[in-house]
Amino acid sequence: MLTFWLWVKSVNTGSIFWSALCALAYFYMVAAWGGYIFIINIIPVHAFFLLFCGRYSHRLYVAYCVYYILGLILSMQINFVSFKPIDSPEHLLSMVVFLIFQIYAFTQYLRSLTTSPEQQKILAFLAGYIVIVVVGVLIALAAMGKIPGLTMRFLMLFGSGRTIAIVKSVSEHQPTSWSTYWFDEHLLTFMSATGILICFQKTTDANLFAILYTVFAGYVITFLFFYLLIFKKKKKQFSNIMIRLMLVVSPAMCVMGAIAVSELVRVCLETIVASTESATAELEREDKQGIAARAQEAWQTGVSIMQKFTAAAALALFAYYFYLFTIHCVWVTSLAYSSPSIVLQARSGPHPIIFDDFREAYQWLYHNTDHEDKVLSWWDYGYQLTGMGNKTVIVDNNTRNNTHIATVGLTMASTEEDAYPILRRLDVKYVVVVFGGLIGYSSDDINKFLWMVRISGGVFPRIVESNYYNSRGMYTVDGSVSDIMKNSIMYKMCYYRFGDVSQGAVDRTRQVAIGYKNFKLKYLEEAYTTEHWMVRIYKVKDIDSLFKQTKNDKKQTKGHFVFCWSCINQSSFTKKHSHFLFNLKQNFEVFQCNELISLN
Repeated sequence: MLTFWLWVKSVNTGSIFWSALCALAYFYMVAAWGGYIFIINIIPVHAFFLLFCGRYSHRLYVAYCVYYILGLILSMQINFVSFKPIDSPEHLLSMVVFLIFQIYAFTQYLRSLTTSPEQQKILAFLAGYIVIVVVGVLIALAAMGKIPGLTMRFLMLFGSGRTIAIVKSVSEHQPTSWSTYWFDEHLLTFMSATGILICFQKTTDANLFAILYTVFAGYVITFLFFYLLIFKKKKKQFSNIMIRLMLVVSPAMCVMGAIAVSELVRVCLETIVASTESATAELEREDKQGIAARAQEAWQTGVSIMQKFTAAAALALFAYYFYLFTIHCVWVTSLAYSSPSIVLQARSGPHPIIFDDFREAYQWLYHNTDHEDKVLSWWDYGYQLTGMGNKTVIVDNNTRNNTHIATVGLTMASTEEDAYPILRRLDVKYVVVVFGGLIGYSSDDINKFLWMVRISGGVFPRIVESNYYNSRGMYTVDGSVSDIMKNSIMYKMCYYRFGDVSQGAVDRTRQVAIGYKNFKLKYLEEAYTTEHWMVRIYKVKDIDSLFKQTKNDKKQTKGHFVFCWSCINQSSFTKKHSHFLFNLKQNFEVFQCNELISLN
């Protein structure tokens, strides 16, 4: 909002100072928020729209050029962004608008030097021709593959189905339900539409920006209209594509709602004051008029009293709805936005129940493991493990590296024998899983497991989602669970010793009794389980532990300890990583996925 306010200020004043401040605010957003793409696109759209509507001015030219040049240079200082502003299609619109501004400004300068209408027409034709050529060159470069395509997240904003599983799996990327608008915005859902109409009645540069911001953030995407109309698909709002975009549309709805409320309250107050003055004037003129004229004036006075009463009733109604709006906002804040995501709360009767398992697990890792130990978990918990557990994680909430996340999914979806080489290759000491079967916590890793399978299957073809369904094609953990599912380390880590604490081994989240209860872990050992079994931590056995476990059954020989990497899709790893060696004192074994074979 600060960036947008500074942009409007710079357009209204044409000041280099305010434009530079707008660029600095944009630089902060680039450094702090991955959604800065929305900012770098909505401002050029506003600038071009003003040019298209004939509202071009020297103020607009100075504001946009200073903002774009400084913002471009500053944003490239962020390592995460680097050269994206000049080679990414998401930033292309701002560059095109900048070039159009230069062409238009140069044309205006040449027109000021010419006097005849014929010369001015020629200049206008040349300017339009240049714009067409520039757009054509960009289209040709895109067709030749010189301009990279849109990212998966950007495509998903337009409702594209060509997104990878990692983008679809994020809960914030799920579609927004209509109830969410009322839950988060309440009265603003309707008042914002009124604000748009009021802004259309008073067209200024600032009001046009507010309209564009609201329309782009909350309503139908313009260039998709014909596509949706032709194929008769359901229209979707921009913020309806992803629930996280409520963060984008909410400020716009607040601004438009405030404009609507301010205008309506102003009209009501002016009506009350004007009606009162009219009634007073009627009484002063009553003695100077005849009977017929007095009757006519009495009727007019009655109308003014009715207007006054209507305006007062409208204000009272607004006050009542504002009271309900305040109560609703306080309730939503306390219910949905006040509780931390680490400490969970539930109610059983009049007293709340606190589930402190996440903090408990992170503190155990912090105090009972070495600082250098690496932890493998699903990416949802990466930032928390790093921040509170002070541990290096394999993947975290930065989901840009799809292959890395797919490797973690491959590990979770594999058997112990197949997962152990991966864990050793990644130098993992501990594996963390979240399990809600004991208390009914639905956001656990078993419910997320299919996404792990889908993501890993997109990189490693040997992981097939249907293999984790039962014979009826259902994803379940009951007696009909598939062999591949029950042998995966995700299943084993979640349900290890579950029958000892749950009567009948009933999973309260899935509402079924698990079908595979009595099993032991070979390459993992339970290190810690929290009070409510929400977080379970397993330690990866080292080579010495495995050697001690098998030395009574295997003859000790000299050689090399070789981990076979054949269980992993070879195309995803270089050949130099296909096999790797470990020296284990003077006694060695060969590890080949499913068995230990002695070398003579």
